[in-house]
Amino acid sequence: MVEEHTRVAMKAASVVGFRDSEGPRSWEHTPANSVKLGAHPPTRGKPITVESGQKQVQAILSGRHMKELIEVSVSEREAAPRLSYRVDQTAWNRLQHRLLGKNILFTDQDSWSDEQIVRAYRGQHHVEEAFKRMKNPHFVSWRPLHHWTDQKIRVHAFYCVLALLLSSLLRRTLAHKGIEMSIVKALATLSKIKEVVLIYRGSHSRMQPAVELNRLTPLQEELLHALDLKRYLPSVGHTNQPP
Repeated sequence: MVEEHTRVAMKAASVVGFRDSEGPRSWEHTPANSVKLGAHPPTRGKPITVESGQKQVQAILSGRHMKELIEVSVSEREAAPRLSYRVDQTAWNRLQHRLLGKNILFTDQDSWSDEQIVRAYRGQHHVEEAFKRMKNPHFVSWRPLHHWTDQKIRVHAFYCVLALLLSSLLRRTLAHKGIEMSIVKALATLSKIKEVVLIYRGSHSRMQPAVELNRLTPLQEELLHALDLKRYLPSVGHTNQPP
């Protein structure tokens, strides 16, 4: 982080036209650095003055905490403006102790424990990732959108979000069963399970369809069992044996 402050200070110097007249030096051993203004005067516009240099430096250091961490002064010396800057290590240590790395969480879930609140906060990336999946061109995709009227676009948005909700519930159910995988992988694996209906020739009264599944991989078998999908298969003539 101190290195970042150093880069900001050097950027301030370079933007307003300063050059370190003594070359680069270590921040650990040099409490303050002084660079000469106008060493490379601009080819266009007015020459840099103390006032214009101060305005540009203040604009660069307008970020949060930058002014208290980086001390900068622009003065005139030897008939030329000069900039002096240093990083306040004491202010940096104080900022680390008081603010950096600390978050305050607010919730209206009064019955939740501290652990549940923290877990819910840290789990928000799952929601963000879920909406990113709506850009997937194969599953739970928002596009292509073949609608133009507001009413149909709203309906399209509704069933896209509904599909996202059901897919998230699918992933959650699998996680509770001890199967950790992404929504895309789960849908891709399940989509390759095919139901085959076989009708054998014979007399009309004896014709009976046989419903079977294609040859399943071990992962497909695991998902089929975890989700209890076999209950949706027709019972008439079902053998559950690969053809």
